[in-house]
Amino acid sequence: MRNKNGFFDKARESLEASSARSFYIIVFFAILKNFWGGLRIEIDLVWISSFFILVFIFSLFLRLIESKKDVSDIDFTQNQ
Repeated sequence: MRNKNGFFDKARESLEASSARSFYIIVFFAILKNFWGGLRIEIDLVWISSFFILVFIFSLFLRLIESKKDVSDIDFTQNQ
């Protein structure tokens, strides 16, 4: 699928922005729970890091889809 209207650009930027906001919120609550004597922060950081690894892989997948060219967009009539 060719990226004609920037859908994949917008989706990737939105994903990266929302994941950054989520990261700061999760880290804030993890530190807050650590000060209150709740769960240990190491357990939370393992969950946080695994979540952001998945977000990073999904972002790479969107970039891969975006970079592929559709065969119908190639002009075979030009001499190269």
